Amino acid sequence: MKQELIRTALAVNSGSREDKTRTGSTRHGDFESRNLDCYRMEGKNGFTLIELLVVIAIIGLLASLLLPALGNAKEQAKLTKCFSNQKQIGIAFKLYGDDNDQRFPPLAPFQVYGHRSFEFGGGDPDPNFVQGPAMVKATNRPLWRYTQSRNLFQCPADRGYDIPGIGLPPSKSQFGTFGSSYKYNSYPWTRTRYPFDNRIDQPDSKLADEIGLAGKRENWIVAPSQHVLIHDIPALPWQDDSGVSWYLSWHYPSGSVTTRGLKNFSKKAVAPVLFVDGHVKYFNLAKHFRDNLEFPAEPTADRIWYKAKE
Repeated sequence: MKQELIRTALAVNSGSREDKTRTGSTRHGDFESRNLDCYRMEGKNGFTLIELLVVIAIIGLLASLLLPALGNAKEQAKLTKCFSNQKQIGIAFKLYGDDNDQRFPPLAPFQVYGHRSFEFGGGDPDPNFVQGPAMVKATNRPLWRYTQSRNLFQCPADRGYDIPGIGLPPSKSQFGTFGSSYKYNSYPWTRTRYPFDNRIDQPDSKLADEIGLAGKRENWIVAPSQHVLIHDIPALPWQDDSGVSWYLSWHYPSGSVTTRGLKNFSKKAVAPVLFVDGHVKYFNLAKHFRDNLEFPAEPTADRIWYKAKE
């Protein structure tokens, strides 16, 4: 009986050792298997050169699609700011009229330099500009009493001008040079069918009013919703004595700020305009300029730039 008990105990002890050996072996195998799986997973997470090139190409494609949209959004924001500026300037004009017998502000005193239509409000002219010292300071301009916000007269798209042959150095900012990005529509700076004087090349018995609405009563304006009060410079090209138009591109710019001649004009000619009745509107004027090379300031269904002298 004792011998049987001893043999049973030895058998149990032996089986226990075999189980432990098998268990240890299994655990070791599991450890190695896990290490191998991790190695395989790490290798699988890497990118091949072709995969990286494909990703870069997709990113480039998306950027090419998004950048124009972002550029347009930026230009639209500038246009919106310009709208707001002109709207507030229109309120200042109205306040001036209420205090001055319903008249529009007069032009600045006559000077040889001919920038009087920019001296109705805004900031100081650039003292380093060749004609800056002779121009009217901000505090002496007629709208100063009604708005001391100089930056209200700065178009965020203002790119200045560069017109060779007129005796003025290029400017990177119309506002920085003249104190205002916007032009008071006292008269258009283009040729008109009714000339401003008795020019031989424009014989006509009827003359245009050379100071326009400046100093006039509001009832002098026949169509307030069509008559331009102030405007972004690109709303109307400047013409030299030979009749050649020079267009300044500010909003949605492409290439040089200045375009000489409008016959083959293909740029986007966007410009906001403030009308006498206080509303602001912008136009794309490229086609109008091409179709009206000689007289771009003649009346249209929605814009009146000048009035014949009474």
